[in-house]
Amino acid sequence: MLRHQAVNIVAARLCRAEPPLRKEVIEYMSDVDSHLWSMRKSKANFFRLMTVFLGLFAVGKWFGDICMWKSPVTTVLVHVLFLMLTCLPELILPTNFLYMFLIGVWNFRYRPRYPSHMNKKISQAECHEPTLYRAMTG
Repeated sequence: MLRHQAVNIVAARLCRAEPPLRKEVIEYMSDVDSHLWSMRKSKANFFRLMTVFLGLFAVGKWFGDICMWKSPVTTVLVHVLFLMLTCLPELILPTNFLYMFLIGVWNFRYRPRYPSHMNKKISQAECHEPTLYRAMTG
């Protein structure tokens, strides 16, 4: 009940916006009739969260490898960089910007070549269960 009232208020406000949005668009975007739990949506949200935190996990693993001297060359280079930034703190920001730029250039090759809103893997639509759709339709 409250969800419908909130959607009506938002729809009334966005109908006057430029460009105006119809009430059907607002209802679709807010998923107003969704009061049931969905395995597909929960899996999609879980994998979205995992992709957000994947970078943090990778940095933690890399730092652990440096602490354990898995790659001595990398460990020595990180220690030299740490000593350099300790002695010359004015280089901290330029070094961070340089690294962010280089990581962006490196990852540019792996960017998606297709629109993300059409990706079946993101919404977990490719691993559907037939019982899920029978329950929704019947």
